[in-house]
Amino acid sequence: MAQNEYQTIKDVIQRTVAAEQRNGSLPGSLRENLHALHHTVHLPPGDGMLILSTFAVRYLEALPSWLEQMVNLCHAAGISTRTMRRLARRTFARAERTASSMGQPLSLQELLPYGYLCHRLLEEANDRLQFAFGIPLLPMDPMVANLVTRELIGEDRAAALDRICLRAARDFDDVQLASERVVALIVGRQCHSATPGCWPDFAQEMQIRLLAPEMEPAMEVLH
Repeated sequence: MAQNEYQTIKDVIQRTVAAEQRNGSLPGSLRENLHALHHTVHLPPGDGMLILSTFAVRYLEALPSWLEQMVNLCHAAGISTRTMRRLARRTFARAERTASSMGQPLSLQELLPYGYLCHRLLEEANDRLQFAFGIPLLPMDPMVANLVTRELIGEDRAAALDRICLRAARDFDDVQLASERVVALIVGRQCHSATPGCWPDFAQEMQIRLLAPEMEPAMEVLH
């Protein structure tokens, strides 16, 4: 993926975030799902809708750099990322094109499922390549963040996106790495791991967590 393609994804996200800052539509969309959310997502004290909106923005804004680093590391190892790159490129272009056809800016709520799809593909690629490499390529722990986002976009939509993700992730099955490729990966990973702040666990940082059924509070925690 060329540098301008990463920038294109960044630009789509930035335009969407700017529209959200003007319109503030996401809190209203999230509030519609409040009843379902409070059974699974536990937030710290404060404005629950603001916390979740901030989380969604950070979740999307992190994606281009995570994607770029994964592609660079795979390139160093001689691992094809063509399917991953094509999926990310077409996904964000389709999201903005669909909104444009309706004569309105792309909303954060509309973009979030596409961000979820790409984040999940990164998670799957990271997990599958760990079998060949011994440790995750990217020093990230996106599981809780992806599960929280899954709740925000709805189970049915998330399940459909998961199926797309799992098909695309087959490219990373049964990867065989020559010794010189492993060395290249180690060097590249050490470079990226030197700046761990670039790979945050958003959910943990923001004190957002998922509750097991027996831990569900008696009162709603999003108010």
